[in-house]
Amino acid sequence: MKKILSFLFLSLTVITPSIDLSLEGGYLNSTNEKTYDGWYIQSALPLYNFSPTFYISGEPFIHVADGTLDPGVMINLNKEFILAPQWKFIIFGGLGFMYLNTYNTSQHDNFNFKENIGVGLSYALCEDTELILKGTIWHISNAGITDNNPGIDGNTLGIAIKKSF
Repeated sequence: MKKILSFLFLSLTVITPSIDLSLEGGYLNSTNEKTYDGWYIQSALPLYNFSPTFYISGEPFIHVADGTLDPGVMINLNKEFILAPQWKFIIFGGLGFMYLNTYNTSQHDNFNFKENIGVGLSYALCEDTELILKGTIWHISNAGITDNNPGIDGNTLGIAIKKSF
């Protein structure tokens, strides 16, 4: 499962003709699971545009936490608010799934769901490139699939570069 999700992450990042592509990285911090701190990398590509500022994105990610790699994918609903010609405020939230190594966590099952909500501030570097500072709060849980399901809550702070091809 971990190899399949990692392959999907890399494939979606590389095979993206004529669309916006974002690559993000940053720090992740669990508030209730002390060993689940580390880094993350994720990509984002639009799946459906309701309008130029309201869209659904697919976001494969990898958490590098507690000495393991935890891949997954999110589906986020994004809304952008134009503040000035070069500035945008973004709110987003979504649901996804991930493979969680449970060596150092209190989760019982490897298959987990992830929910998140966050905000971002975007600055246009040029016509087709944006720099985005993002903050997110999230919850990872197996949704009661097994009895031991305390969940992991946390937050991230990251920076993304978004390029239109």
